[in-house]
Order: sequence, then C-alpha cells, then structure tokens
Amino acid sequence: MVRSTAERRSPYKGLIPYNEADAPFFFGREKETRLITANLFASSLTLLYGASGVGKSSVLRAGVAHELRQRDDLL
Repeated sequence: MVRSTAERRSPYKGLIPYNEADAPFFFGREKETRLITANLFASSLTLLYGASGVGKSSVLRAGVAHELRQRDDLL
C-alpha cells in the first residue's frame, strides 16, 4: 500500500526548535555547540544572534544545554 503525500511525515521539525530531549537526533552543529559552550566559560557575556529559523534555539537547547548537563565538572 502506498501512502499519500499528506500521510507521510517529514523527519525534520521545520521551525519547531529541537529541545534537550531531541539531542540524540540533533547533529551537524557540533562546532557551534563547542564554540558557544567555550564562550560561556570564557566570558561573562555571550551573545548569539541570527535570522529567524536558522537554529539558534535548537543549538542552545539540544546542543549547548545537553553538553553542559553531560559535564561532570559543573556544580
């Protein structure tokens, strides 16, 4: 049986941001995750900006927040 286009689901979330629970499915932004995480420790202010829909919230939630929770050197 062939499903119609309307019945198929896209594996991508579109403009819905990934969250920490989605971390296993969030990939391709490792460089940005490492850079932002390092900046959080190196500076008292870290600014992240970009156009709507480029993945700012996703990289913070599924990337940086997940990375920080995995660290054992934080209080």
